[in-house]
Amino acid sequence: LVGGKAAGLGLLIRNNFHVPPGMCLTTQAYKETLQAAGLDLPKQWTHIRRAAEPARGQMLDDCRRLIASLTFPQTLLDLLNRELNCLGIEPATLLAVRSSATDEDATEATFGGQYRTVLGVSRDSMASAILDCWASLWTHTAFAYRSRMTKASSPPTAPTMAVIIQPLLAPRAAGVAYSLHPVTGQGNQVVINAVFGLAEPLMSGSVTPDQYVVETGEEPSTWSLIQRDIAEKAAIKVARPSGLTDQP
Repeated sequence: LVGGKAAGLGLLIRNNFHVPPGMCLTTQAYKETLQAAGLDLPKQWTHIRRAAEPARGQMLDDCRRLIASLTFPQTLLDLLNRELNCLGIEPATLLAVRSSATDEDATEATFGGQYRTVLGVSRDSMASAILDCWASLWTHTAFAYRSRMTKASSPPTAPTMAVIIQPLLAPRAAGVAYSLHPVTGQGNQVVINAVFGLAEPLMSGSVTPDQYVVETGEEPSTWSLIQRDIAEKAAIKVARPSGLTDQP
């Protein structure tokens, strides 16, 4: 019902990690909205899997355009707004609208960077952002990744998409930590990739992150930083408006 990413957040919450408040629009909303629009998900998915490459690409494009152009159900939108208000999230607060597909963050494949996350979303743009997340399930890259990573014995069922909605944070830095070395597979080394601000540029691959490697042991007191690679960062020149003076 909630997909891999939301299930992971739920696990973090149950283990007392700090997770921003929010909610999850379940896969049932995805299924019912697309069915109401005349899209037979299992049938369409079967056709795409069996199609030759050129035709498959066109079919994926058609599905993605159809989903992105849907009119989001007003009853669902009203419900989401009421629930956000109940969580104490102010109407002016910008949101993070995040994909949580049923095949996302799985043991065999993470789908990192394949599905859509929309940041800085206003309440007025929330419906469009949800449709963008839904449509990202039907991209060429996601389909190719799924075909490469999914075991041949896995049932050829159509994945579905839940959507997480949370207030957007304003972090000084963000990143990704691997609990074992992603290249060497060493279980006693944690690798951290970090960037200033939000992690979106890191996840999209548009920037090179700082990288830290921490060697771990049974006791935290024995942990040590064994590698630090600081990436070159481009400076941004900010023009000063005329007439502006420095203030103490």
